[in-house]
Amino acid sequence: MNKIKENTNLRTIIIVLVVSVLAFLCLVGGAKIPDTSPTWKSLFTSVGSLLFASVAIAVIWELFQKKKFHK
Repeated sequence: MNKIKENTNLRTIIIVLVVSVLAFLCLVGGAKIPDTSPTWKSLFTSVGSLLFASVAIAVIWELFQKKKFHK
């Protein structure tokens, strides 16, 4: 592999890991917020879910696009 592809792959992996950790922290944080503040609880769990879904779609898109252009 050339240097640019290696850098792009590494950058993609790092971004996916960072966003996944943030999403996990949001979900766990939302679960630990007491029921006395339902707005914050809902906000944290929604943001965590959205981040997980976005990362999953981005990774799938990245994989399919790379596969398509390698042919």
